[in-house]
Amino acid sequence: MICPMSTLKTLGDVTTHLRQDPCLTPKRRRDLISAVLRISEMTAVDPRNTPASLQFMRSRINAVRPAKHNLTPKTWSNLRSNFRAALVQAAPRQPRQPNAEWENLRRTLPNKRMKTGLSRFVSFCETNSIPPRAVTNSISDRFRAHLEADANVPSPHYCHRLSCRLWNQAAENVPGWPPTHLTPPDCRWPPRSLPISSFPPGLQEQFARYLDSLSDADIFAKDARRTLSSSTIRQRAIELRLALSALVASGRNPVSITSLECLVEPNAFTTILRRYLKDDGKPRPFAVNIGHTLIALAKRRFGVDPDSLAKIKELQRLQQCLGPQRKRLTEKNRTLLRNLDAPAVRAKLLALPERLASWAERESPIHRAVAMEIAVAIAILRNAPLRIANLAGLRLNEHLVRPGGPRSLWHIDIPPHLVKNGEPLVYELPRCTTALVDRYIRHFRPSIAKAGNPYLFPVGVKCKRPALLSRQIRGAIADWVGIDMTPHQFRHFAGRLMLQHSPGAFAAVAQLLGHKDPQTAIAYYTGIDTLSAGRHFDTILEAEYRKRRSRRRS
Repeated sequence: MICPMSTLKTLGDVTTHLRQDPCLTPKRRRDLISAVLRISEMTAVDPRNTPASLQFMRSRINAVRPAKHNLTPKTWSNLRSNFRAALVQAAPRQPRQPNAEWENLRRTLPNKRMKTGLSRFVSFCETNSIPPRAVTNSISDRFRAHLEADANVPSPHYCHRLSCRLWNQAAENVPGWPPTHLTPPDCRWPPRSLPISSFPPGLQEQFARYLDSLSDADIFAKDARRTLSSSTIRQRAIELRLALSALVASGRNPVSITSLECLVEPNAFTTILRRYLKDDGKPRPFAVNIGHTLIALAKRRFGVDPDSLAKIKELQRLQQCLGPQRKRLTEKNRTLLRNLDAPAVRAKLLALPERLASWAERESPIHRAVAMEIAVAIAILRNAPLRIANLAGLRLNEHLVRPGGPRSLWHIDIPPHLVKNGEPLVYELPRCTTALVDRYIRHFRPSIAKAGNPYLFPVGVKCKRPALLSRQIRGAIADWVGIDMTPHQFRHFAGRLMLQHSPGAFAAVAQLLGHKDPQTAIAYYTGIDTLSAGRHFDTILEAEYRKRRSRRRS
């Protein structure tokens, strides 16, 4: 007798059940068992003691990079679908029983995006005999529970939120759609700091005046100081709000914090730094940064009298207790560069733009335009390692120019005021990347850009947000190469390639990345590459050894 699916506790029990189920064809049985065993292997779990739960396995499956296991996206999708079927319903899926009322509503949806995005929710309502007019927030909550327990979706939260948003759009714009409004779940992270409005009005005014003083460009002012960039000022504002929130978290009443000077009292300064210590007592890198910000605040707020200088010196002494800030390559970047040293992984990354471009030709119009957009972005990063803000803000006929005429190579020319460190950037794109950019501009970009949009990566009349472009690039690299790599890490990869082919060429790396000081490239981007230098030294030793043998023969 075959045990029911509800009694299966582990993945091993699932495979035993599948082997004994007489309702399955031999081919279907083979596919389901293979899916359970293969996903168990890829997620590094033991089927004998791993719970047969999609909720338990979802995070592990989402962490798998199919390209790392030489799987295409289609094969990976089939594997996940079979794994879900093995755990939820091993028998072949029963045909859907359509509901006439829901079918009429399906036909009124204006585009494929809404039809696809609402199909899962509509099918859930049909299966549970829920009429359209009965849909409420409680039905939406039941749908979320169904996604968590039954459906093999990568992110139940995202699927639930998208369904609610598309339902509300249909209720507002589609004639005959039920007018019920569903409340989408909140996807925002809880705030790490209190809003500045939580503090007394006097402190709020000081806070605003201090930030304005950081951007004061009057070089002839009596107390003129170095003007900070807008991004640095935003970061200072975030760090000051976090410092204020750390004081409140330590038990201090926000009403008692009446001025910015409260942050640079020695006791308060110590309390804020303690907030950013690890469990083992060692400081996080952010503790050093927030210490620098508070000391800079003290220097601007205090005078130059002996008492003020003594206070600043005491703050500097407290910050020195954190120890020196190590300027070196982070472990995350070291791991990535080590993975990219593998010839197979490096070959996949370098060939990714052309592979994406070929795949884009077979997709729907909108999907292929976005895929080609990502292919062009990765191709540019491969040859010109830009910062993501400069990449997203590239303008045609302004930052992308052809000095040699319409058939010459594209040049990227970014003026100093748009670069983080004020250094101009000029790159020439090779012939293959130039052809890819031309193909994208001519055949793909018009479908996603409105008339008059000057940006290379458009969204309507604006440019694509750097965070969104970065997320799309990371997703493509994860799916096609099998590694987690941010657009900024192309700068690390470019430095590594330069040093592997020319050991010790730190000045060339600094020029490639647009740094003023080669020490920046050594400290943060490439590190000391003893491996490449050692290989170069081995070549020298071998040449010396051959020279010695030739002398002995003579």
